[in-house]
Amino acid sequence: MRYAITTTGGLISIEQYAAAPDPPQGLTCPGRAPDGSPCRREVVARALDSQLVRPYFRAERAHIAGCDEGASATEHRTGATRDGSTIARTPRGGPELVLIDPNATTGAPAPRTSTGPAPGAARRISTAVPGAPRTTRPPGRRRMSLTGLLARLLDHRLDPRALIELPDGTTGPARRLVRRINTLTAADAGLRACHYGTATDQQPNDTTRSIFLHVRPRPRTSPRATAAIMITADQAPAVQDHLDASIGDLAGHHVIVIGTLRVARRSRNLYIRLDDPDSIAHLP
Repeated sequence: MRYAITTTGGLISIEQYAAAPDPPQGLTCPGRAPDGSPCRREVVARALDSQLVRPYFRAERAHIAGCDEGASATEHRTGATRDGSTIARTPRGGPELVLIDPNATTGAPAPRTSTGPAPGAARRISTAVPGAPRTTRPPGRRRMSLTGLLARLLDHRLDPRALIELPDGTTGPARRLVRRINTLTAADAGLRACHYGTATDQQPNDTTRSIFLHVRPRPRTSPRATAAIMITADQAPAVQDHLDASIGDLAGHHVIVIGTLRVARRSRNLYIRLDDPDSIAHLP
């Protein structure tokens, strides 16, 4: 883990911890389960003086099930990790994304001095049958649900330099593919990304046969100038089944969707069209 929570409730990065003359004690995991429950397992700093491993925080005991800082969020789906986490499936968490840590190193081995024959010297031909090619998993890749991404955003744990890989493989920097809804403008039309905000209310629209979920606008900004989330009548039943909640129940909740920003032809209002009914998640 790169971040931990201090006894005062603030976040501290491993870099800040390593540079502190008197590092804080009593740190806990900042992760959350798919339902938003905090993990808060005690963590300690590791590899602070290592020349081979980047420093990190490690949980003293297993994370809670589904913690987005535990092994259930990593791309490797079997076996244990160095912090003792176990695998857990995340129901109703939305589609799976991949977060790529910008601070990860490739882990390429250092060059070695050859002790074999000089170039041009006779070499014995191997008769061994080659096995399957060895593959190396790219470092710093962490799988997470849409709910997990929202939890990171709310806890300010998403590095804007990180790369996000959407379910269809589209990859780009988080600052472009993860956007706060009330900052979108008509200039962003056509942008397909993860959009998030705080839901305020919902309003049916008979003309478009859809429901518009409105989000909290920025201060001194008209709600009409803020993009809304469009859920078509055909999508609504599946969305509510996926969320196990009615659309009206989302008022006051933090919401995140994967969809494309569009501009209405007549009203010029902004709206986000969902990729599909599963492309939405929320947290209280």
